Amino acid sequence: MANRVIELAIEALEARKAAILEEIKKLRLGLRGGRRRAGADADLARRRRRMTAAAREAQSLKMKEYWARRKAAASSGAGTVGKKSARR
Repeated sequence: MANRVIELAIEALEARKAAILEEIKKLRLGLRGGRRRAGADADLARRRRRMTAAAREAQSLKMKEYWARRKAAASSGAGTVGKKSARR
């Protein structure tokens, strides 16, 4: 008889669990609008931003200017550019 009571309790809890899971599913669909698939959140975290052609060109010009200044400073005898002196 004790086993039967435990079995009935388990069945009741499983029914409540199913109802709770269904309610969670409905809430999640309402939160997202139902348009995204299950693994979409992980995909968003892995997605990389893409640089536009204009941004790449601007970055290229900045780096060319940076290296030109370093080369000019190095050839003028300024010593090491941008490096910390060695500790003694």
